[in-house]
Amino acid sequence: MKGEQRAMIPTLRLRAEQIRDFAAIRDLGPDLLNTIVDGLQKQDRTLIKPEQLSAVFDEILGEKRAASDPLLRQLLSVYALRRETKLSTQEVFQRIAQAIRLVPHEQGWTEEQVQSWEAVQRMLENLLDSEQLAIVAKSIDLSYEYQNLLRTVRIITDIRPVFNIQATEVKAAIVTFVMQLYFYSQEGEHSLTLAVDESDIAQLKLECERALNKGVSARNHMLSPRSVPTIISGEKTNES
Repeated sequence: MKGEQRAMIPTLRLRAEQIRDFAAIRDLGPDLLNTIVDGLQKQDRTLIKPEQLSAVFDEILGEKRAASDPLLRQLLSVYALRRETKLSTQEVFQRIAQAIRLVPHEQGWTEEQVQSWEAVQRMLENLLDSEQLAIVAKSIDLSYEYQNLLRTVRIITDIRPVFNIQATEVKAAIVTFVMQLYFYSQEGEHSLTLAVDESDIAQLKLECERALNKGVSARNHMLSPRSVPTIISGEKTNES
């Protein structure tokens, strides 16, 4: 079969938090969402971080900024779904509309609310197709698209006694270290335990400091004249 093959996906089943997010987005109305579309088009800088996109949403939404997080969260989620399934933007939102009509009765929307969603759908399609959203979504993918993703790391210090032959007296003690890595893969969460010694930890410290320095140096290089906006994966800054 020639061309890019689309992934076969079952009918979408929305989780409770997705339904709440979509309700918050629905209640913004098409005019306010259209203002966001225009606001993104008028940006004179390239937005590369989710918080930068969120700041634009907050400024435009004003008193309704509580819907900013649900809007950004679901736009990025739908963007990933579109990429995975190879569906068009319109097809993805058609499936979402179908899923909304299939939610359990106690969580379901009235027909009027469904129609309100359909009224904002076109604006959401424009947002999903915007270059600014695409850049943010791709930046997230490039930062974290690896086979394994580190969740956290711990180094546990243990003191082990050395007993005499009769095991009646502690004659010495050994300090040991265990490094525990917790990471995610496509199969879920995993852990790996490694025995390390003092020299290993000292070397790890040096490597971490060197990696941080390289990250700053690489970003500074990219910020030179004729450069492009650059972030360090996972960095925390006060800039929005």
